Amino acid sequence: MINPQGWQPRVSVVIPTIGQQPLLPNLIADLKVGTHSDIEIIVSHSGNQDPPALDDDVFVVHQESPLLASAARNRGARRARGKYLFFIDDDNDVESGTVDVLASLLDKIPELVEVGPSMFYASDRNRVYCLGASHRGTLGMTRLFVVPPTDGSREIVSDALPNAFMVRRRDFELIGGFDEVTFPMEFEESDLAFRLRQRQGGYLACTLDAKVWHHAPTSTRQKLAAKSVARSYYSARNRPIFVARHLGILRWIEYLAVGQFLAAASRFWGIFRGSNGTGHSRFVVCISYVSGMVFGIFLSIREITSRQSS
Repeated sequence: MINPQGWQPRVSVVIPTIGQQPLLPNLIADLKVGTHSDIEIIVSHSGNQDPPALDDDVFVVHQESPLLASAARNRGARRARGKYLFFIDDDNDVESGTVDVLASLLDKIPELVEVGPSMFYASDRNRVYCLGASHRGTLGMTRLFVVPPTDGSREIVSDALPNAFMVRRRDFELIGGFDEVTFPMEFEESDLAFRLRQRQGGYLACTLDAKVWHHAPTSTRQKLAAKSVARSYYSARNRPIFVARHLGILRWIEYLAVGQFLAAASRFWGIFRGSNGTGHSRFVVCISYVSGMVFGIFLSIREITSRQSS
């Protein structure tokens, strides 16, 4: 069924995807069957392959040239009409009621600027993938929360929410959406979260009352080995920029002096010890990471300089 003109959904679901992704139809089926709120589903598709064949009530935004994560999400969000935007990657399964729970929390709690579901591994459905993330650790490193709270609370306050999260469309538009220039991929979700808090105040949280299962590698070694050339480059490039922009000059100095070398050692260990399913040689992936480190240092210096002069 094609939605009538003038219809305004409660939630717009934005799914970035590239090429033909076999898990996408299952995700859309989960969203349709398990959601009671009025929703529209927008698939932001890019690549030279034809868009996937989907039902008439799924709106596909297609572009032949491949888009990175920030641009793909922004392109889908520009088509959205809902009060809330639910961004979710195309490699997830969604528990029934998840979209309703997230929207209800944003309805009830004005101070909540972003909310996400608890995330589990699709290959090990009782194992936690992520319950939020902290960027407040030493050396500019990121820590994923994987242990539920022991005090009985259902929400976990977080610095950032990867993979699946909901925001108010009004707030998203006020800050200009994802930063496609500085963070085209890698750290784009964290940058959005910090800018939302800076603009609106409030906080982010992961709720245990909503759940998704993410089709991701379960071991740290396999996660690191699975990084593509582009992801390796941008993860190395963007971390120092993110630290400089949001965590301050002292944390940035810590990262440049020590943190970046620990991150590089961890990445290279994963690349050479894990199976390489990226289609690129391990040497090329390593070179892309080192290139990102070099460019990231220069760009983060520019970030620090511009902030001190403003």
